[in-house]
Amino acid sequence: MADATDACVSIEADFVILQGITCRGARVDGVRIGNQRNVVIEGCDIAGWGRRDPQAGKTLRLSGKDCSILPNLGLYLDAGIRIAGPDSTQIIVQGCRIHHPRYTANNWTQASPYFSKNGTLSTHPQGADAIVFAERTGGRHVIRWNELDGGDYDHMFNDALLAAEPKGHGFIGDGDIYGNRIAHCWDDGIEAERGERNVRIWGNHFSDVIKCVSAGYVWEGPLYVFNNVAERLVHPQEMPLHNGGLSPFLDHPPCFMPPPQEDPAENRDGVVYVYHNTLLADSERAAGWVFNTWWKHRYVSPTVRLISRNNLWMTRAYPGYFDVPNSEGRDYMVRDFDRSYFDQDYDLHTGSIVPVASAGPHTLEKAPVFRDGHGPGHPGRYQLAANTPGCDDGTVLPNFSDGSLGKGPDRGAHEAGSPDMQFGTALWKAANDTEKLRTRKWIIPDANSW
Repeated sequence: MADATDACVSIEADFVILQGITCRGARVDGVRIGNQRNVVIEGCDIAGWGRRDPQAGKTLRLSGKDCSILPNLGLYLDAGIRIAGPDSTQIIVQGCRIHHPRYTANNWTQASPYFSKNGTLSTHPQGADAIVFAERTGGRHVIRWNELDGGDYDHMFNDALLAAEPKGHGFIGDGDIYGNRIAHCWDDGIEAERGERNVRIWGNHFSDVIKCVSAGYVWEGPLYVFNNVAERLVHPQEMPLHNGGLSPFLDHPPCFMPPPQEDPAENRDGVVYVYHNTLLADSERAAGWVFNTWWKHRYVSPTVRLISRNNLWMTRAYPGYFDVPNSEGRDYMVRDFDRSYFDQDYDLHTGSIVPVASAGPHTLEKAPVFRDGHGPGHPGRYQLAANTPGCDDGTVLPNFSDGSLGKGPDRGAHEAGSPDMQFGTALWKAANDTEKLRTRKWIIPDANSW
């Protein structure tokens, strides 16, 4: 029965396997995991959770004008799966479908009661998330082979996978996020921010999102983002104006991944490695740039914070890497965002690099040519054609592309000659079927082994 309990399942013990449940209608969260260790959530189907914001449908007076609130707006951070507790360790979520929260998130043009404070309008999205780490945990978690999909534009996530709250913490130290299919978010597919440490995000597929991976405030690091694919990104025309709000995405399509953002008072040295990702353009649904920088950056750290290699970025023709507005006295962003912060080389892209000083000598500003039956509109197939820019001319990255099949590694996520890429629950089913051929033995993936 809907709203009968705050959660379908609450786990308050260690060494628990929750398998194959269908969760519908939880008042707040689908599944709650307390301060536990060695918990596996697999093969579950979770939908229809969450609360309506009590101000939904009302009109607020903000920034000197009346602003209407979406009638079906959800509360901030109600979760399909919520992990809480500072000692939560080795939590695995695999093979699950987490989709269609009961209410939706606002987009970047619509008023947000949660983020609007002191009478000032905010349009930052609020609403439900698929998976939330509610605070910094013991880490060594694995999120793999899931389908985290709001489902449609009436059930959008805020983020699909959210870093810990309160701000200032990380959420999945010494862990992996891979093989997931992530869709329908008004903000981040994966928010991997702040205290991330030894985290790998790889082999995921993103669609109908604003930003695929947000890697802001990576204080500890390293964070590795590799072999991910993004296509069918949300277009600004799919965010109709509400309340006269000015979205940061209205004047350009969305970005793939913001670089680490920094508050001068919190200067840290965490490094993000961005390798072998593919960002596809689908007609007009193309990113305006890859990394955006409208946050106030003024770096004093001598550490290179973002290293980009062997990526394939299809963007619009205008700047493909950085948004560097010089309004409001922020021209220092252009001056400071050079190779002392951003080390880029061997990427293949259709947009230009701004500032030009950031471009490495092996960067190719050319349109990719895909093999027959590959590229935009061909799920799982993103290989470049032989003897075209980006094929066999990447740089060897130890442990990432030192096993290439050609003369050298291809740029992008899909090496020519390798099998089709797969994402989501089909990967879990294949792994589960293989496991059934052996004596059933649960092995908690140990991220410390890599």
